[in-house]
Amino acid sequence: MAGPPLTLRRAAGDRITLEWGASCREGDTDFAVYEGSLGRFDSHLPHHCSTGGATALTYRPREGNLYVLVVPRDALREGSYGVSASGAERPASAAPCLPQEIRPCP
Repeated sequence: MAGPPLTLRRAAGDRITLEWGASCREGDTDFAVYEGSLGRFDSHLPHHCSTGGATALTYRPREGNLYVLVVPRDALREGSYGVSASGAERPASAAPCLPQEIRPCP
Protein backbone atom coordinates (compact mmCIF):
# COMPACT_ATOMS: atom_id res chain seq x y z
CA MET A 1 0.00 0.00 0.00
CA ALA A 2 1.05 3.57 -0.55
CA GLY A 3 0.78 6.44 1.87
CA PRO A 4 0.57 6.16 5.65
CA PRO A 5 1.31 2.78 7.26
CA LEU A 6 -1.30 0.81 9.18
CA THR A 7 -2.00 2.29 12.59
CA LEU A 8 -4.13 0.89 15.40
CA ARG A 9 -5.66 2.71 18.35
CA ARG A 10 -8.16 1.88 21.04
CA ALA A 11 -11.73 3.01 20.45
CA ALA A 12 -14.73 3.11 22.78
CA GLY A 13 -15.48 -0.08 24.67
CA ASP A 14 -13.60 -3.14 23.48
CA ARG A 15 -13.19 -1.87 19.92
CA ILE A 16 -10.16 -0.76 17.92
CA THR A 17 -9.72 1.66 15.04
CA LEU A 18 -7.42 0.81 12.15
CA GLU A 19 -6.27 3.44 9.65
CA TRP A 20 -4.09 2.95 6.56
CA GLY A 21 -3.15 4.50 3.23
CA ALA A 22 -4.47 3.81 -0.26
CA SER A 23 -3.22 0.96 -2.42
CA CYS A 24 -0.46 1.75 -4.89
CA ARG A 25 -2.67 0.28 -7.67
CA GLU A 26 -5.47 2.48 -9.04
CA GLY A 27 -7.86 -0.45 -9.53
CA ASP A 28 -7.68 -1.47 -5.86
CA THR A 29 -10.64 0.45 -4.51
CA ASP A 30 -11.47 -1.67 -1.46
CA PHE A 31 -9.75 -3.55 1.37
CA ALA A 32 -10.12 -6.78 3.34
CA VAL A 33 -9.12 -7.04 7.02
CA TYR A 34 -7.67 -10.30 8.35
CA GLU A 35 -6.73 -11.38 11.88
CA GLY A 36 -4.38 -14.16 12.93
CA SER A 37 -2.86 -15.57 16.11
CA LEU A 38 0.53 -14.18 17.12
CA GLY A 39 3.22 -16.79 16.68
CA ARG A 40 1.24 -18.53 13.90
CA PHE A 41 1.82 -16.11 11.05
CA ASP A 42 -0.09 -18.18 8.51
CA SER A 43 -3.29 -18.30 10.60
CA HIS A 44 -5.00 -15.13 9.32
CA LEU A 45 -8.70 -15.39 8.54
CA PRO A 46 -11.08 -12.71 7.27
CA HIS A 47 -12.71 -10.41 9.77
CA HIS A 48 -14.08 -8.02 7.11
CA CYS A 49 -14.03 -8.88 3.41
CA SER A 50 -14.80 -5.27 2.49
CA THR A 51 -14.44 -1.85 4.05
CA GLY A 52 -16.62 -0.27 1.37
CA GLY A 53 -13.50 1.48 0.07
CA ALA A 54 -12.77 3.19 3.40
CA THR A 55 -9.18 3.44 4.65
CA ALA A 56 -10.27 3.26 8.29
CA LEU A 57 -12.32 0.74 10.23
CA THR A 58 -13.54 0.59 13.84
CA TYR A 59 -14.56 -2.86 15.03
CA ARG A 60 -14.43 -5.40 17.87
CA PRO A 61 -11.46 -7.76 17.32
CA ARG A 62 -11.58 -11.45 18.12
CA GLU A 63 -10.30 -12.65 21.48
CA GLY A 64 -6.62 -13.48 22.01
CA ASN A 65 -3.20 -12.21 21.01
CA LEU A 66 -3.71 -11.21 17.41
CA TYR A 67 -2.06 -9.60 14.45
CA VAL A 68 -3.99 -7.69 11.79
CA LEU A 69 -3.43 -7.50 8.02
CA VAL A 70 -5.14 -5.08 5.65
CA VAL A 71 -5.17 -6.39 2.07
CA PRO A 72 -5.98 -4.23 -0.96
CA ARG A 73 -8.54 -5.62 -3.39
CA ASP A 74 -10.58 -4.85 -6.45
CA ALA A 75 -13.90 -6.43 -7.44
CA LEU A 76 -12.32 -9.79 -8.37
CA ARG A 77 -8.94 -10.23 -6.68
CA GLU A 78 -6.97 -9.51 -3.52
CA GLY A 79 -3.46 -8.13 -3.66
CA SER A 80 -0.45 -8.73 -1.45
CA TYR A 81 -0.75 -9.54 2.23
CA GLY A 82 2.61 -7.82 2.67
CA VAL A 83 6.07 -9.21 3.15
CA SER A 84 7.85 -10.72 6.13
CA ALA A 85 10.98 -9.23 7.69
CA SER A 86 13.00 -11.40 5.29
CA GLY A 87 11.16 -9.92 2.28
CA ALA A 88 9.13 -13.05 1.48
CA GLU A 89 5.46 -12.63 0.54
CA ARG A 90 3.09 -13.55 3.36
CA PRO A 91 0.87 -16.48 2.39
CA ALA A 92 -2.74 -15.86 1.45
CA SER A 93 -5.42 -16.87 3.94
CA ALA A 94 -6.60 -20.47 4.01
CA ALA A 95 -10.09 -18.96 3.62
CA PRO A 96 -9.55 -15.82 1.50
CA CYS A 97 -12.27 -13.32 0.67
CA LEU A 98 -11.20 -13.42 -2.99
CA PRO A 99 -8.52 -15.22 -5.03
CA GLN A 100 -5.13 -13.55 -4.77
CA GLU A 101 -3.29 -11.93 -7.65
CA ILE A 102 -0.12 -10.05 -6.78
CA ARG A 103 0.65 -7.32 -9.28
CA PRO A 104 3.55 -4.87 -9.07
CA CYS A 105 2.88 -1.23 -8.29
CA PRO A 106 3.27 1.16 -11.21
